[in-house]
Amino acid sequence: MEEKKKKKHRIRSWFLSHKLTTTVFVVLICCLISMSGTVSSAESQIESLTAQYEKAQNDLATLTAQYEDLQDEVTHYEDQQETIDDLNAKLTKLRKKYKTVSSENASLKSKTASSDNQSSGTTVSSKSADSSSDSNSGSGDMVWLSATGSKYHSIPNCGRMNPDNARQISRSSAEAQGYDACSNCW
Repeated sequence: MEEKKKKKHRIRSWFLSHKLTTTVFVVLICCLISMSGTVSSAESQIESLTAQYEKAQNDLATLTAQYEDLQDEVTHYEDQQETIDDLNAKLTKLRKKYKTVSSENASLKSKTASSDNQSSGTTVSSKSADSSSDSNSGSGDMVWLSATGSKYHSIPNCGRMNPDNARQISRSSAEAQGYDACSNCW
């Protein structure tokens, strides 16, 4: 009887072990089936991600090319800005030189007018000794006219007169045009 019990027990053990094995086998098959759906889903996700990655790579290449083009433009504009800055500096220097030359020119015109007046004054005084009618006319003297105003001047920068806009004509011509002598410089 003991033997029978042992045999029964072995059969039961074998059955249980096979039943367990069968259960495990069924579970494994179910897992594989569910995993195959997951694998195909994972494969489609991988394909989608791969496509997105390739698109991102293409976008990166395009943006890199655009960036390099913009860098070239920025460099070009920086070069132009340097040229503009250089030209502005030269313009400022030229304006300073112009002011200096203009003031020197006005000073020289004034000195020339003064020396002309002094020499014409001596000429007039020497002429007055010779002839009193010539000293009163003063037709040979040169005078300065402003851009506006009704007076003629002996110097180009009398009062508020702008020497750059002054012009020189003969005294007789100025009087013929209706100009009178300035009381400040005559």
